[in-house]
Amino acid sequence: MSKVAVGSFPQKICYTYSDEIEAPVGCTWDINDWYDEDPLKTVKEKVTPAFPTDSEDVKGLATAKQWAERTYREGPEKTAQTTIVDNKPVKNIRVFSLEERNNGGRAYKVLIDKFFVDLREDVLMDTMLKVGISPGGILQGEFVWAKMGAQMKLVRVGSELHRLIVEFESKKDIKPVGKGDLEVGGVYLDRRKNKAIFVGYVNTTVYKKEIKRNRWALERDGVKVDFKFKKSTKKKAMLFYDVYAHEKLAVSVKNMTGEDRNYCYKVKTSHNFIEKIDQVDVKENVIEKLRTMVRTEVKNLVLEYTGHKDPKKNYARIDAYYLEETVEYKSERLNLYKFPEAVDEFDVKTLILFS
Repeated sequence: MSKVAVGSFPQKICYTYSDEIEAPVGCTWDINDWYDEDPLKTVKEKVTPAFPTDSEDVKGLATAKQWAERTYREGPEKTAQTTIVDNKPVKNIRVFSLEERNNGGRAYKVLIDKFFVDLREDVLMDTMLKVGISPGGILQGEFVWAKMGAQMKLVRVGSELHRLIVEFESKKDIKPVGKGDLEVGGVYLDRRKNKAIFVGYVNTTVYKKEIKRNRWALERDGVKVDFKFKKSTKKKAMLFYDVYAHEKLAVSVKNMTGEDRNYCYKVKTSHNFIEKIDQVDVKENVIEKLRTMVRTEVKNLVLEYTGHKDPKKNYARIDAYYLEETVEYKSERLNLYKFPEAVDEFDVKTLILFS
């Protein structure tokens, strides 16, 4: 699978900050703890810890404000301040130290103008190998801020990461392929480079338990599983088969009707695929085979639950809770029919009664 970096480059960056601090400069061996008797004096410089966000990210700005008012603060609480700048390439970024955090996390601390911010290890590695670092910790190259998920990340301009984000962002305005333009057997790609084969239009009925209880609550309250479901129909929905990222397309097509692949089929009422990249042969009866396969699997579970079939070796016999959960989870495929065929709904209660 081709690599993908889900991100964007905000037009403006908001630095949120409060107190100025004295930050140590150097590696672990250069920085002394307060109780050290070593005469070597830790070098410190005044910096302003800042939390960078997209200036238009309201939720992110609120989080940044809370962070600025609680972190690196000494004495009375201070009001957070903000500075908004254009997200233009910056250079001469200076590395100060490596900060280790809870749960094994860590980040290099760097200085951009007066702002003390994070630099991630992958970006530092790329910088060292591609453009280098001058004595004093000055990074060569130019950097911009990218928004990746909920985080802001410094990215070197011209790096592979930068190229991938540019590629991802360039496709943000491409509209998905029209529902009526999908072709059976067409291999489609979304912005994240996920691939799926369009299998055809389908009708189905989806089950959701009327009362959602966990197993512990059932045992505590002495309530029995009743196999009662709320039902919702999907008419002329789209059936896609997800292609494994690491697998050759021909192999995925060959394995489409395998017992371990039925979960790869997804019924969608809308989709995000933006382009067709290939065409494969999809068997005419694949939907019928899929439904039969899933129904056979659940029927065997019913026989095991009712005592007419032994459980798998080294496994305990399934109970009503497990069976109900399975029927709910697989209902979309249990009731799957090719459009415009009518749906003959799977009735687990009747099946249990006559098993």
